[in-house]
Amino acid sequence: MLRLFTSLQPTAYGTRPACPRSGRRRGIAATEFALLAPFLASLIVGMFEMGRAMMVKDILTNAARKGCRTGVTLPKTYQNILDDVNNILTDNSLPSSKATITVQIASYTGTSTTPSWSPYRTVSNSSLYNPKTLDKVLVKISMNVTDVLWFAPTFMSSTAIESETVIMLRQG
Repeated sequence: MLRLFTSLQPTAYGTRPACPRSGRRRGIAATEFALLAPFLASLIVGMFEMGRAMMVKDILTNAARKGCRTGVTLPKTYQNILDDVNNILTDNSLPSSKATITVQIASYTGTSTTPSWSPYRTVSNSSLYNPKTLDKVLVKISMNVTDVLWFAPTFMSSTAIESETVIMLRQG
C-alpha cells in the first residue's frame, strides 16, 4: 500500500508530514525575491524621484510667485526680483546659480473700456525693467533635472523642471 504524505518526520518543533517534493521547493521563495527585488527597488527609487520632482516644482513656483509679487510692488527693481527668487531657492537648498529666471513685461495699451496689452518683452537687466501702472509682470523659473534630483537620471539629462508661469498686474 502506497502512503504519500501520511508518514510523520520528527523535527525540532515536533512532527510534520513527510513531503517528497520539499527538497525541490526550498529555494523557490529566494529565487522569486531575487527576480522581483530589482523591480521593487526601481519602483521605490522612482517614487522618491517623482516626490522630489514635485517638491522642486512647488519650490520653483513659490519662488516665481514671490519674485512676481516683488516685481509689481513699487519701487522694486529687476535686481530685487532676482534677490527674492534666489533667497527662496537658497533657503530650500536648491542651487540658485543653476536656475534660469525669466522676467517679462507686457505694457498696458488699452483704454478705460477695453483692456489690452502689448506682447511680452523679456527683461535682462535693471535698465530695461520699467513697468508702469497696469502693466503685466511675468516671472518663470526653470532648472535642469540633473541639478536637483537625487539620483541623476541619464535618460532625462536635457529635461528641465519649470515653475508655473506667474503673471500679476502692477498697481498704482
